[in-house]
Amino acid sequence: MQIKPVGKECGFSLIEVMVAVVLLSIGVLAVGGGEVAVLTQNSRTSERMRAIAAAENIVDLMRRNSDKITDYNNFNIIAMSTPARGNPLTAADFDFNDWRTEIIGVAAGARGVVAFQNVGVAGNRTAQITITWPAQPNGIVLTTTVLCPVSICPA
Repeated sequence: MQIKPVGKECGFSLIEVMVAVVLLSIGVLAVGGGEVAVLTQNSRTSERMRAIAAAENIVDLMRRNSDKITDYNNFNIIAMSTPARGNPLTAADFDFNDWRTEIIGVAAGARGVVAFQNVGVAGNRTAQITITWPAQPNGIVLTTTVLCPVSICPA
């Protein structure tokens, strides 16, 4: 058995291997942190999309039932109740219950409000739909102008 001369050594030293492992670990942690950020953003985007869909749905329901559009004023998922209108139940009451279920599906603690505001043009009112949830305290606000006769629309 021959022993090689010590003059030219081959391979890596222990320090070189340790530095390489540390650098590799830092890279892996950075990629993992980026992945967490992407997943969080995807979750928020999904919540926003569900909230936008819920707001658009209530606007569509209001337009479908436009002869009774005032029944939609003051819908408030925060209070979990419809404005007191007595019996029999109206189409808006059923729409409210469906909308409440949809709002609850946006995210835990989600809340929704429909409110009419006068925009100063006879026959037009602004319906503002606001949906908020804990991860998005400012929520999304959908504002749309609806044609509503002055005689029946709230001022």
